[in-house]
Amino acid sequence: MKKEKVLNVVSWIFQVLVGLQMLVAGQSKFTDAATWGPRFEKWGYFDNFFYLIGAIEVIAGVMLFIPKTVRYGAIAIVPVMVGALITHLLHDETILGPALPLALLAVVLYVRLSEKPIKLS
Repeated sequence: MKKEKVLNVVSWIFQVLVGLQMLVAGQSKFTDAATWGPRFEKWGYFDNFFYLIGAIEVIAGVMLFIPKTVRYGAIAIVPVMVGALITHLLHDETILGPALPLALLAVVLYVRLSEKPIKLS
């Protein structure tokens, strides 16, 4: 199999994994506010910030499943995951939750940004 084909398959696997994780994580911020509100408050974020993060996670997660929007979805999730990683580091919490999708997104962005751009029109 050609290198490009292998990279494409790997990228799709990572896109699906991260997309599903973002959908679940984002959805939980809307359905489990009793848990997320106090956590975000403990971390020092403003009231209801978790709703914004949840919306970004859901929207970007969906974008990872659509070939024309994969790049934008991955780019949108990166700052959320970097913020989560820093937040967890600053509060002596495990960083595996944000670090794993961030690593997978690095591969996705490497593959997708090296491809010929897809016209959105």
